[in-house]
Amino acid sequence: MIAHMAINRSGTVFVQTGKTVREELDGKTEILPAEDPEAKKAKEQLQEVVEANKKLKNLAAQSRIICQVRSAFPFQLFPDELIVEADKLTVIHRTFAWKNIFPLPIDTLNNVNVTRALIFATLSFEIHGYEKNPDNIQYLWPSDAAKAKRCIMGLIGAHKAGIDLSKIPFEDLIKYLEEIGHTAGEIETLPMT
Repeated sequence: MIAHMAINRSGTVFVQTGKTVREELDGKTEILPAEDPEAKKAKEQLQEVVEANKKLKNLAAQSRIICQVRSAFPFQLFPDELIVEADKLTVIHRTFAWKNIFPLPIDTLNNVNVTRALIFATLSFEIHGYEKNPDNIQYLWPSDAAKAKRCIMGLIGAHKAGIDLSKIPFEDLIKYLEEIGHTAGEIETLPMT
């Protein structure tokens, strides 16, 4: 016998093997009869669907924007942008005619550097697994660059520790990441001291 599987709009999965098998995505399973090998195989297939659904939900929960910074407008006509999410960074460089989008998974980052000048700061990335590092993001306000660096370094630390960030409330997540990524002696004001 061949098992047939269908999913209705409410997320309920139905499998027919001559006997009725019904699986709801909240993890409740009813199989009649339990001795049937095809029903057992259908149950395993349904469990795989449930597990895949849970993994997708966790992945979607991690795609929250933690920090977003842009270059200062009058000094750069088409501002570059950095978007920090729990699982990746997106570096966007703009010009008059084109836009270059460079997504970076957190696990490819080795380090983030902030170079401070008199008025502005520059953010640079050290990555592995790519032929070259993405271009620097220049003309950032120092406080924005420092916050982005703290968040990114916190994400790198959390990723290396294997922490599931989807379970942490969003406000707490930002606070913890900034604490983890804080560097002693960090300067957000003029480098005169």
